[in-house]
Amino acid sequence: PKDKWNYPEMKPASSSDQADITSFQKVVIVVGSVIVGLCVVACIATAICISIGNRRIYQRRSAKPIDNPDTNNNA
Repeated sequence: PKDKWNYPEMKPASSSDQADITSFQKVVIVVGSVIVGLCVVACIATAICISIGNRRIYQRRSAKPIDNPDTNNNA
């Protein structure tokens, strides 16, 4: 009975092959989730940077009339 397991036709689906498939699927899922997470983090980071940049631009625009030397010289 032990000899028949030597033939691949008679051999049942080994647990190692199934483990390889499942591990490959897990790797694909993990890599995909990591890529999606990085994209989400990048989108959030760019949104935060844009909002901070807009705030700084607005502050500079609002501060320009006060800090502008021309208005100070006229006064």
